[in-house]
Amino acid sequence: MEKPQTFWGRVRARLVDDWHTAWRWWSIRLAALFGLIATYLLAAPETLVQVINILPPELRRWVPPALGPLITVLIVGIRLYRQGEKK
Repeated sequence: MEKPQTFWGRVRARLVDDWHTAWRWWSIRLAALFGLIATYLLAAPETLVQVINILPPELRRWVPPALGPLITVLIVGIRLYRQGEKK
C-alpha cells in the first residue's frame, strides 16, 4: 500500500515543472510589482483614500480592503498551477 502524500507533497505535484525559476517570468514579476504597489497603498491609508475617491461611486462599493494582496496571491497561484499538458 502506498504511503499518502503530505499536503505540500500534493501541492508540489501540481506545480509547473520549472516552478523554481518562476522569479524569471514576467507574469510573476508584474504580480510582485502589483503586490508592492497595493501594499504601499494599504500602508499609506491617505493615499488609498485618494485613489478610491477618484473611482466612480458605482465602483467604490466593489473595492474590498485587501483587494491588492488578494489579486497578487491569486495571480501567482494560478500561474504556478499546472493547468494541463502542452499541445
